[in-house]
Amino acid sequence: SDRRLLGQHEWETESQLHGIIESMEDAIFVCDTGGTILMCNEAHCRMLGYRRAEIVGVHQPYPWIDPEDLKKLARGFRILLKEEELKNYTVTWHRRDGSGLVVSLTFSLMRNCQGSVTGVVVTARDITDVQYVDELRRSNESMQRLINDVQRKADRLQTLEKINSLVLDNTDSNRIFKSIVAGIRKLVQHDLGGIYMYDSRNNSLLPHTLSKQTPFSRKLAKFPLPLGEGIIGAAAASGE
Repeated sequence: SDRRLLGQHEWETESQLHGIIESMEDAIFVCDTGGTILMCNEAHCRMLGYRRAEIVGVHQPYPWIDPEDLKKLARGFRILLKEEELKNYTVTWHRRDGSGLVVSLTFSLMRNCQGSVTGVVVTARDITDVQYVDELRRSNESMQRLINDVQRKADRLQTLEKINSLVLDNTDSNRIFKSIVAGIRKLVQHDLGGIYMYDSRNNSLLPHTLSKQTPFSRKLAKFPLPLGEGIIGAAAASGE
């Protein structure tokens, strides 16, 4: 009687587990230590467009794995055997109709009562749309950086054209210098950007005005900067 109750309990537990696996949205398959697939759930079939009978029994290399990812998958199995688990391992799969999808794999080892590895449980999640959104975000960020760079160059060109025009018109030097200072303040946002006058007698740079007149920049402006020393001095000496 106890054996019958125990057997019934095991059957019910196994049935419940099977129901949970089949209801999951993520694809799940189990393979032996050689990579041969022993079972898979319905989500795996839907994801690939294969029938269950076409998946169970298949051994590596799996036909749905992108050829370029075969070595990556083998490397993943080696990491799994060493670390005993592997999460968020991204590879590319191909559906039966040839369309591609990006999946995130999670591997877990199965062990028997003696602790020996008997197989691997693999969970696969379709992250194609997530990848696309992430790539789109990076593309937008790259585009914004490009736009900002173009805007900075346009502002720089406009400032140089204005100064050049003043020079060609033999404008008073004070007005030219004020135009240069205004341009520097517009183009350079950090505190140390500004105008440095070259002192040929002492071969040094003398801070004349900085982009933002903070207590620190005012203190800095009191000291000459020998050519080749410090960031600004080295830039002046090298022409960069």
